[in-house]
Amino acid sequence: MDPNTSDMNVKVAVRCRPLNEEEEKKGMNPVVACDTEKSSIKVSYGSGIKKTTKSYNFDRVFGRYASQEEIFKRTASGIIDEVLAGFSCTVFAYGQTGTGKTYTMEGDLNDPKKIRYYPS
Repeated sequence: MDPNTSDMNVKVAVRCRPLNEEEEKKGMNPVVACDTEKSSIKVSYGSGIKKTTKSYNFDRVFGRYASQEEIFKRTASGIIDEVLAGFSCTVFAYGQTGTGKTYTMEGDLNDPKKIRYYPS
């Protein structure tokens, strides 16, 4: 890959997670709606007449049930190829506590089948 091509610039991807067991038990509704086709999300907050929705666009949006493999292949595999070719690259996860950053970066550490490198 040519490091001067536009596909090697900074890209921002969002992974929307499903509600966890505790959130489902409480009857909570998702506050983030993902549109993977348009690479956008809508965040809703407040209630009743004070309910507000804001939209945000990204380079890529992954829905609630995107697999680790899909996310890796579409976000990090090209970057790993660049690292192996000798270029300095960075991948990092940013977000609130409990939103799935560690899981997205590492997978399920208790299941060796879910921790692997998927060559492009």
